[in-house]
Formats: sequence, C-alpha cells, structure tokens
Amino acid sequence: MTARYRQIVALSRDCIEEIDTGGRITSPNLNGLVRLGASSADQRSQTPALLALHGGAGE
Repeated sequence: MTARYRQIVALSRDCIEEIDTGGRITSPNLNGLVRLGASSADQRSQTPALLALHGGAGE
C-alpha cells in the first residue's frame, strides 16, 4: 500500500476495512474499529466481516 493511500484510509471519516479472501476483517481503519466496537486492530483481527458488520459487533 502506498503511503498516500494509507494516509487517505487512516484519515477517512468512513469505516474502511480490508477483508481477506476468507471473508475476515484483517485491517480496519480507526473509524472501522469504532464501528466494530474494538479498541485495537488486534481485537478484531480475523473477525468474520458479515458477523462483525451485521450480526453483533461489539457484543
């Protein structure tokens, strides 16, 4: 990922997550962490995206 792209993602007000081919969240930005109810990327690393976004994030 280029430095400029990283900066755009990090500063975005939108919830942005990278999802691997298995459907797991691997890299949320800060607003993604807030949406997921997590305090760190490690806390939600490898979380199934559909479960996290639609079925109980932060529970």
